[in-house]
Amino acid sequence: MAKRSKYDKYFSPGTHRSITEFSKNAAGGSKRRKSYSERRRNRTVGIVLACILGAAAVFTAAFFVTDTLLGISDSEVKTTVAPGKSDKGNKGGSNDTTAPAAAPQSSGELKARVGNVSLLAGGSGLDSYIASLKSAGQNAVVIDFKDASGYLSYPSSIAAVKDKTPSSKAQANAAQSIKKLQQSGIKVVARIYCFKDSQMPRVDRTTAVHYNKTQTIWLDNEASKGGKPWLNPYSEAARNYLLEVVKEVKNLGVDVILLDGVQFPDLNSKIATFDGEGSVSRNAVLVNFVNSCVSACSGTPVICAMKGEAAAGGSSAIYNGSLWSANAYAFAVDLSSLKADFKRSFPASKKVIEIKASASNADSTYILTK
Repeated sequence: MAKRSKYDKYFSPGTHRSITEFSKNAAGGSKRRKSYSERRRNRTVGIVLACILGAAAVFTAAFFVTDTLLGISDSEVKTTVAPGKSDKGNKGGSNDTTAPAAAPQSSGELKARVGNVSLLAGGSGLDSYIASLKSAGQNAVVIDFKDASGYLSYPSSIAAVKDKTPSSKAQANAAQSIKKLQQSGIKVVARIYCFKDSQMPRVDRTTAVHYNKTQTIWLDNEASKGGKPWLNPYSEAARNYLLEVVKEVKNLGVDVILLDGVQFPDLNSKIATFDGEGSVSRNAVLVNFVNSCVSACSGTPVICAMKGEAAAGGSSAIYNGSLWSANAYAFAVDLSSLKADFKRSFPASKKVIEIKASASNADSTYILTK
């Protein structure tokens, strides 16, 4: 007869022992084999846990994507007081003594999504938008009160543009919509494009960049290719017009003014004539303009947008340097065109809002203050 193994009793004919019982009684104690039912149960638990973890990962990814698209800039924009060397001042010779802009009255961060000017029309669309902002954890909205083409989105009383093309897209209910946003706990950030303006030069030619020392309006490309005129930063009429716009928007009761397009055209064109050039440097005329806006907006913080190349590298032809010496409350720096390894050197004394631009400007979000 063949020698019986000590485990045969668990498998002898007529014996119905569970594999669990085999595990309990087999030698080895703590290193016993797990029963089929245990293994099956553990496998089931593992599958359930995997599903839960997978669902959590999907939810986290979905939240991140949603927050990126709805919430800060297809790109996120974060407010930091960036490290770097202190600013050495404006070589353009600005002697402006304007006091620094006042800080916003509210405490905490302002997380703002860029909204369409149609929001100023009010109605149910505004109600839905307010709800979407709150659900995304945002408490502010950036709206173009003067867009990059020069159109005003609010009713203006400025004689030069009232009832003319620049005012053709004005929203009659702008003031009421601002108030409704604020009553709903949403701060209003008014973005104003400045010298990048293709409408006012056609209304008043004295405000325009001219062509080759003539009174013909200069275009930044051939007319057949969509070339557009620009406001001349050296034109007192142009600066005064923009300052009047800033004052009107401030008086509408907005919470923050965001100046964009404070620059010369992004072209090194020898046939573009800036009447008045030579009195001060290009950089100084831009910095002085920003400081004038700051003075006109006492009690309302003014933020100045700046291209990343100028902000990080310290110089750009469109500014003939940078705008760091302006007295703006903060600087919104567009880093979208910079490589990830680009060395940044921001003045330590300046409040910096880093904008990593999104695919769609409408999805951008700014964290404006802390």
